Amino acid sequence: MKTLKPARSNKARPSGRYVFCVNTSLDETDTAYVFTIDGVQLQHWTEHHRSGRGDMTIDADGGDVCVSISKADPDKYHIIKRRLDNGAVTDLAPYGNGQHASMRNINRPSWVFVTCDGTFPDTGEYRDTTSFYQEVIALRIDGSGEVRRPVQTHDVKYDYWSETHASPSPDGTQVIWSSNWGVLAVQLQISSPDCRGPSRRRSGHQNTHSSGSCREGMPCSTSDRALVTLDCFLAAFRIPG
Repeated sequence: MKTLKPARSNKARPSGRYVFCVNTSLDETDTAYVFTIDGVQLQHWTEHHRSGRGDMTIDADGGDVCVSISKADPDKYHIIKRRLDNGAVTDLAPYGNGQHASMRNINRPSWVFVTCDGTFPDTGEYRDTTSFYQEVIALRIDGSGEVRRPVQTHDVKYDYWSETHASPSPDGTQVIWSSNWGVLAVQLQISSPDCRGPSRRRSGHQNTHSSGSCREGMPCSTSDRALVTLDCFLAAFRIPG
């Protein structure tokens, strides 16, 4: 029996029927448990990060599912969907540079927004890979493999804190992400389907070092790690319902 660290993630799922718990053992294996809201254990997934710290939604048939990047065989580094009630896995995309998954598009739950890292040489290193790198993709979760490519992140991985964690708006028409543009400074950006033409604006930001909003054309606040410039960009993209 493995010794577990304190739970990393405990969340009630979208339907309110389940609680999903991720634990990390002392050997750094991420395992997952699924409980009813009454505390009855339904599932224990012992494979590493299959599914892990991804995101949840309600599938087309009304079932709760977790979508994430698997880190265990037989679908290691594939984007997968896993049902909470029975653990069934659907392979959504082959081996690739998928890094983080978000389904905050709760009003358009048929898509997952995946942040991809890596470099161009990575895309040719393996056969049958998903050839996306340094961009955010929207992937339909019905298993069809349909993809939309709203934004490129231009983010170069330095450490965990420099990784891009993209998150869509509730209706799936905007996505916000961060980028270091190859340097330590972090930029916060927004992409939306606003088709009124290219524009650029600054966003307000508040943290322990600064209060108040950024003025037009002025740099924003600082963090305890590095100078942070918050730039917001508008770009056109649209995904089907």
